[in-house]
Amino acid sequence: GAERKVGALSEEEKSLIMLSSQKFHETADIDGSGKVNYIEFQTFMRGGFEERAELHQMRQKLQNAVKKNPAVLASLIKLFNALDKNGDGFVTQQEMQEAWEG
Repeated sequence: GAERKVGALSEEEKSLIMLSSQKFHETADIDGSGKVNYIEFQTFMRGGFEERAELHQMRQKLQNAVKKNPAVLASLIKLFNALDKNGDGFVTQQEMQEAWEG
């Protein structure tokens, strides 16, 4: 499971992360396949979706981080590939949940 450097996440923090990942998945899954493919992931990261406050703020923070340190983009791609357990180019909600619980 995910942990902070100073201790375990609270149930409230875990719930917030799960809610955020579900919102991301619902928004990024353009074709409604139940999976987020690499193109959908890229589209989301580049701001190709409507401006929803929570998602816009998350995307802005990520874009700012990439501007400050371009290596962050490589880390995001590595994260996508790590979430895509079966290597099919898609991230399912199940894969995200398994990564979270893992």
